[in-house]
Amino acid sequence: MRRFAIDAVRLASVLEEPALEVAASGQQGYGIFSGPAEHTAVLLFDAVAARWIAEEEWHPLQRASALPDGGLQLEVPYSNPQEILMDILRHGPHVEVVSPASLRSAVADALRQAAERYAPAKRSVSSAKAITSLRTVRTQ
Repeated sequence: MRRFAIDAVRLASVLEEPALEVAASGQQGYGIFSGPAEHTAVLLFDAVAARWIAEEEWHPLQRASALPDGGLQLEVPYSNPQEILMDILRHGPHVEVVSPASLRSAVADALRQAAERYAPAKRSVSSAKAITSLRTVRTQ
């Protein structure tokens, strides 16, 4: 079994033979990663993100709970953290990983590395040149 984004399909064709009927496994990993879901991510979304997250299915066995402040707690089974990490990061300051500690740490590390790229003292010469070039193009 594989899950994929329908917008990633580049070409489709009708086949003569019917599709195979396959029962979905309740223990499938998150996203494209198959295998048993060995962990459960517990995520807290603030009210800004909650209205969108409430409409999404991250995993067939996810559990969502509305919070009194308008936020949402989402529990998502996963095996490999790679894809769920990317999905968590796209919500930036609107999500907090409660558990497991290893996923919380991975998100914190990724956010620290991203923030370091924007530190003024760390800007590279090539970044400064690119910004100068962009400013020049905008004024022309």
